Amino acid sequence: MLIRYPAEPEGVIRAGVLHCREGAMVSPRQEQSLLPMWETDVEDKEVEDRYQLLIGRERWGSCLADCRLTGMMYMALRYRQPPWQLMLGTIGELLDKGPRFVYTGAGESSRKLLRCCRQVTAEIHCFSGFVRLDVAADGVLVGKAPLQHNCGDLVALSLARRNPGQPLALLSPTGNWFVANGNVAPLTGPDYSQVEDQELRQAWLAYYRTQFVPERNNPRHAARFIPQRYWAWMNEGQELAEKKYNSGR
Repeated sequence: MLIRYPAEPEGVIRAGVLHCREGAMVSPRQEQSLLPMWETDVEDKEVEDRYQLLIGRERWGSCLADCRLTGMMYMALRYRQPPWQLMLGTIGELLDKGPRFVYTGAGESSRKLLRCCRQVTAEIHCFSGFVRLDVAADGVLVGKAPLQHNCGDLVALSLARRNPGQPLALLSPTGNWFVANGNVAPLTGPDYSQVEDQELRQAWLAYYRTQFVPERNNPRHAARFIPQRYWAWMNEGQELAEKKYNSGR
């Protein structure tokens, strides 16, 4: 019998316990199946009773509800291709070795899973600072970000907190988002893909150029703060590329 679980932290944790302790076959709900008649759900009462019985026997069963573990699963689910097997393996490591073993990345699965989580967190942090906002004709702030992971809503919320009271749209390859009054939702309204405030961009470049000191040109140091893979997308990216070319480094 295949047990389906939702793409959310609690569902992954429940599926991981059943998989690691009973050997149950588990799969995310969104994946297709050839034999749907042989499926059940992690939230079914019979499966829920089995889960509760299992964690009652586990030494670290109470740690499965720890916010740090659910946070790991939450960020891992935002990875460009959620690492389902790593998440299940991490649950098994916690059951066998304890939470400290997992949170320090001592196990193979937990170490790789933490690396995925850090990549998502780093992308949210970078784009929260690197996105330049244009102003649409209707007053909506519009930002564009070449995101690799499924974290556009979190980036949009972070940008909106810096501009309270103004609606904001974020466009990205992984989805478009709209924030208003602190609420974020998929963008379904106007097309903001062509919005570009050239005057604002030129003003930003003028400011950036006034801050540059030729005698202190250090492209390697600049790339630590603004990774080179983002230069082609940012307003000041061409400036950074020219400075690197001229420096010969």
